[in-house]
Amino acid sequence: MAYPLPPGLSYVAAMRLSSPAWLSLCVLAAACGREPLTADPDAGAALEERDAGVADAGQADAGQADAGIDAGVDAGIDAGFDAGVDAGPTMSADAGLGIDGIVFVHGINGSLTDWNTMVDRFKSDGWPADRLIARTYSDPSWGCNGTNANQLSTWMQDLASRGATRIAIVAHSMGGLSSRHYLQRLGGTSSAVVFITLGTMHHGLSNPCLSPLPVCVWQELCQSGPFITGLNTAPATPGPTKWVSIFSTGDTTVPVASAQLTGAQNIQLTGLTHDGVNGLQNSPLVYQHVKDSM
Repeated sequence: MAYPLPPGLSYVAAMRLSSPAWLSLCVLAAACGREPLTADPDAGAALEERDAGVADAGQADAGQADAGIDAGVDAGIDAGFDAGVDAGPTMSADAGLGIDGIVFVHGINGSLTDWNTMVDRFKSDGWPADRLIARTYSDPSWGCNGTNANQLSTWMQDLASRGATRIAIVAHSMGGLSSRHYLQRLGGTSSAVVFITLGTMHHGLSNPCLSPLPVCVWQELCQSGPFITGLNTAPATPGPTKWVSIFSTGDTTVPVASAQLTGAQNIQLTGLTHDGVNGLQNSPLVYQHVKDSM
């Protein structure tokens, strides 16, 4: 049985509780908190030292810092931007990879509304709503990556049925791991032209390894577990899909070293948090990088 976190209790604190104490708190909880998984600072530092120099140094230029973060971004876009709402004229495929449809994949404890700001920017740039799909997993808090990947497969098929032939996947946090399972295990590379992750823990995290309960989400986020190890067994970034990883040194949830992915184009930014108003999904600079990757 899956037990949601009590409000205000971090994943790190929860995973350090004894099993009886953890279960008592879970029974009292009414709903799952949105507190993000927090990377262990020491483990993150060790990983970052291990992988120093892997990130694209050119993209790490502090001059590209997102100093102009749009703190007042409109987060009130109707969550029903998903399918079937015709928002304007037929889109002309952008230059570059000629992407004509995008599927957005949220992370743990997330939902389709996490993408409101980015989807609104695409629509403002002329993309029709029926070529932009963002949905919520059936179990966003505790669902296993394999289950999520199967759902992603149906979203991709839905977008293709609307006429999209060159599809991009844009995923945040753990949504990137679910998407990788789809690409690497379910044949998704034949459908996705480009795969872009924002703050994804490609090499896992250390704290989930401390979980006292056999919850598959935490087991699959564990940096030394079989799920992460399997994803990073060659080829970790199979073609013909283009792989891009965007991350920030200001992300205190996912260390830079875990977000870097060999074989992908790594874009390191500064000053952006994992989520929220100043987060990767809402940043106009990240939006530009996403567009440029297509």
